[in-house]
Amino acid sequence: MDIRRVAPSQTVQRIKENDPHITVINWNRRERDDYFIQSMTNKDWEELGRDISSNAHLKDLTLREGALDYRKMSSFFRGLTNSSSIK
Repeated sequence: MDIRRVAPSQTVQRIKENDPHITVINWNRRERDDYFIQSMTNKDWEELGRDISSNAHLKDLTLREGALDYRKMSSFFRGLTNSSSIK
């Protein structure tokens, strides 16, 4: 399956499920990615960080520059602190 065709909400669910096919996420290009990113709450970002930190397969996550404000970025990194897979 081409991950570029998977909706961001489905990608988040697949990260949570530790899907071995999700190794790269690039939320940098499409309008729907930007809408999804902007609609996520601080809590959503912290949860995504925790899900990524327990995911053994994701190696690369790219976000559009300026996609996260300070609070969302802080929440994301608070959840992400224990990741062993992100390079």
